[in-house]
Amino acid sequence: MSFDKLKEIASADSRGASTQSNTPGRNVALNVTSFDIPANQTVGFDLLTGSEMRISLRPDKVKRTYERADVPAWSGTGKGGTRNKSYTEIGGTILFESVFEYPDGLTARWGTAVSHTPTEATVFIEPARPFVSKKDSYGIEVIHTQRSKMVSTIDELRAALIDALPNQYSAAIVRFGQTMDDGSKEVITARDGRNIISRSISENNAYKAIEADEAADRFMQTEYGQYLASDIGTDFITEVIPVERYFAGKDTRQMLGDKDKFQRYYKMDGDIVGFTPSIITLRRHAEGGQYMSAEPIPTSTKPKIYPLDKVPTSILIPDESLVENHDSYFTKDHSTSLNTGNTDLPLTQDHEIRTSSQGPMSSAREHIQYDQSQPTYAESSPVTAIPQSNDEPPPRRRGFGDR
Repeated sequence: MSFDKLKEIASADSRGASTQSNTPGRNVALNVTSFDIPANQTVGFDLLTGSEMRISLRPDKVKRTYERADVPAWSGTGKGGTRNKSYTEIGGTILFESVFEYPDGLTARWGTAVSHTPTEATVFIEPARPFVSKKDSYGIEVIHTQRSKMVSTIDELRAALIDALPNQYSAAIVRFGQTMDDGSKEVITARDGRNIISRSISENNAYKAIEADEAADRFMQTEYGQYLASDIGTDFITEVIPVERYFAGKDTRQMLGDKDKFQRYYKMDGDIVGFTPSIITLRRHAEGGQYMSAEPIPTSTKPKIYPLDKVPTSILIPDESLVENHDSYFTKDHSTSLNTGNTDLPLTQDHEIRTSSQGPMSSAREHIQYDQSQPTYAESSPVTAIPQSNDEPPPRRRGFGDR
């Protein structure tokens, strides 16, 4: 018997041997189609891949003030029935953290109902990063890669910028890409002070909202815009990517903890916070706007963190020489550990991105490969979400210049 085999046996826990202990797991947003009560499994479609999954929770060795929600609570067959605050209708969405495949199936460390009904919240997956403003407002910046556009004329560029700026919390990124002689792919982001084009400008030490067409015209007057007037569509690709900023509602903000905890999965070098494909949950308040109703969480338990210039889209996939691994901690508790178990889940793939309202048959395609084989992040606490919230909309905020 080889020494490697001895190590394999030693690494086994009560649920079976782990043959790829450093293989990343997944955080899965599951659009629920049924509950298998006897098997204690939740059945549904993974919003990232569209594949059907059956997920159960691993044994929990941690003593907690409140028990984890599980199939009886979500299905309404347990204590409190359908009055249980965790009750989730068919078509709702449950976020499962740290999903791995064991001999007896897919298991997760934790599950949280982020949308108790098919329409309570919009749950989707896009590259995002959490931010904390100067006024201590918490939120997320989401890069809407599905809406990115390649433009080849000045008129197309201006139209794409206006389309990307529907409100004062929206912004646009303009990037240029070219394949170099050595085969590498170089991407440049147009930088006009703050890297992005937005409808919030600083004037007389105050922030002022402007219309989308004015924001587009202001970009056209920059050095980049003037250069593009004569050279757009020549030997490089020009891309416009919409970005949206969503703030946490009041109830959500109270549950997110301090800044370090809120940004713990997204740190790059020092205090720099980058982007990674994330599960995002939004609800809509009475005024019509959307707010963040659950903590954003990466789709991988070993996320790769992208600076703005390196975020891949269906149009530009930059070389990743500047992408930083997420360097964090390991846990020894195998019942709630990210670095145990084997997973055959598709961690690097050509994938479809769906929202909870679109369901498993959405045809929205995005050809992106996210290499997520990076060090595990700490599993200090489950994702924060508010059950059946009466969250109030956030007060009016500054625009993208407020950091």
